[in-house]
Amino acid sequence: MGAQNPRLPIHTHSTVFIDLLSVVSAVAPFDVVLQTRLGAVRFLAHFTRKFLSLGPGFQIVIKTTFFRMTDSKEAMEVESIESVQVLDSEDVSKTSMEIGDPSKNVMAAGTTGSVTCSLHPLVIMNVSEHWTRARAQNEENGLPQVFGALIGKQKGRNIEIMNSFELVFSTIGEDTFIDRDYYNMKEEQFKQVFMEMDFIGWYTTGGPANNSDIKVHKQICDINESPILLKLNPCDKNIDLLPVSLYETVIDLVNGEATMLFVPLTYTLATEEAERIGVDHVARMSSMDSGESSLVAEHLTAQHSAIKMLHSRVTIA
Repeated sequence: MGAQNPRLPIHTHSTVFIDLLSVVSAVAPFDVVLQTRLGAVRFLAHFTRKFLSLGPGFQIVIKTTFFRMTDSKEAMEVESIESVQVLDSEDVSKTSMEIGDPSKNVMAAGTTGSVTCSLHPLVIMNVSEHWTRARAQNEENGLPQVFGALIGKQKGRNIEIMNSFELVFSTIGEDTFIDRDYYNMKEEQFKQVFMEMDFIGWYTTGGPANNSDIKVHKQICDINESPILLKLNPCDKNIDLLPVSLYETVIDLVNGEATMLFVPLTYTLATEEAERIGVDHVARMSSMDSGESSLVAEHLTAQHSAIKMLHSRVTIA
């Protein structure tokens, strides 16, 4: 039996230097690049601690140099920036993100997303109508959860969510599986009408994002590498804010393991003329007890009265 080489002891106060080189796109802001690289850097530090069996009191110094690529994607250095991070044993041994409830799989408040979103009211009405119809058809089964796809446009870091369509799914135990064949059929149909729109994410209903949403999100990642999640809470009693939340995902360390986490996104409402008319009609019709009527109804009533008066004055020979 051969002799085993003993593991060399590492002093408790050690410093390990790691030099990283990264090439980024010419349009990617460095602040976003540095933020998205943080999880990878900490994962590398955690692996280094495990591999080298570093004791308490060590330090890992990671220097990351970013190079921009030219528009022609030639391997030429245009400009560079260095980011130096010093992580001690406490930083590496714990997660790089503090999350209040790990079961929610959502990053701590204050974490900013890498994209900006504009949301059209048509999408909110589609999701609300989808959930209301599902509940009316299955009242005995309690509150339903529905799923659908989001389509729109993306230009750089700006995402515009413009429309949506339903998705068929099946449930086995506590796991939900999206029907890819149905998605492919609907995506092809929508592409014939909305050629300029692409699939950019998915929607569902319920409370805050949880581990079940992570499982479905991983399935959606097979369609789009960086999908957006829109979650509508139809039971939210807060009338001051829209019960709609948007999320993107990142990979970060949680308890020493690489974990997919949701990052809340801020969004603004973007409307077109037809949407504003429709939203006004729905809002006023939902408050009939107050005696209000929509602008559309008022306009049609005025036209009806004018035509009725004209008809009464016209004699047919």
